[in-house]
Amino acid sequence: MTQASGQNAQVMVMHLRDGAGLNTTPSQPLVDDKDANGSET
Repeated sequence: MTQASGQNAQVMVMHLRDGAGLNTTPSQPLVDDKDANGSET
C-alpha cells in the first residue's frame, strides 16, 4: 500500500511539474508579446 501510494505521488508530481513547465513556457512569451504589442500601439 505504501509503495503504491509513493509511486502514485511521484507520478503526480512529475505530471504536475511537466504541466507547469509546459504551461509557463508558452504563457510567458505570449503575455510578453501581447504586452509589448499593446504598449507600442
